[in-house]
Amino acid sequence: MDSNFTTYNSLKEYIEKSNFIYVIYSEYGCKIGYTKTPLERIEQIKLGLPSQKCFFIGLYANERALTFEKKLHEKFKAKQISREWFILDDNDLEYIYDYLIKKDFKCLIKNSIIWANYLLPSIYVTGNVKIIGEVKRQTKKTDIQIPRLFIELIEIPTEKEIENNGVEYFTATDISKMLKNKGLKCTPETTGQILKKMGAYPKGKRIPGIGSRKVYYVKIRNNIPLIE
Repeated sequence: MDSNFTTYNSLKEYIEKSNFIYVIYSEYGCKIGYTKTPLERIEQIKLGLPSQKCFFIGLYANERALTFEKKLHEKFKAKQISREWFILDDNDLEYIYDYLIKKDFKCLIKNSIIWANYLLPSIYVTGNVKIIGEVKRQTKKTDIQIPRLFIELIEIPTEKEIENNGVEYFTATDISKMLKNKGLKCTPETTGQILKKMGAYPKGKRIPGIGSRKVYYVKIRNNIPLIE
């Protein structure tokens, strides 16, 4: 937090007069937004996520906040999952901090995703921070936006191509690993939802030595290697 604020009242007065870019963290993902009233805004968002905790991991003040909010949305377009929601990691948060500080924003709140994970019991760490990106049941499928990286890397084949055995199959976990290798952290649950939005639906497949699994028949562009 900016050290210029010595009392709660001085901070409150500053908040009441400023424009803000905020980063809010929840089980759904990270929301990058603009507001004049951050304390009221987070309460509104909590009402929209009744079953989840959410809190600020970034809050930056500047009169040009709206302009730079749009620039950040464009920067992270490949990681967008729904409107102002993104799958971000700590490197992305450092980018936001460095970028906005260089543009004369004041930083009021800055926390890491690793720190945030300890406040959300349903999120767990396996070497890297894993964000649970499962969309809550109330979210309509039409609200899920397809990240640009999915379109660039994945092609949905026709049923005829699949019937002719000309297309490989992958589990959602396989594809999630490929995307991670290209810089997009997306859980298997969210990956499956986005693939369905693109028109690829899971099919049951018995995999030798493994057993029955749900798989997606897709064409992978650029020969992306799997991460073991």
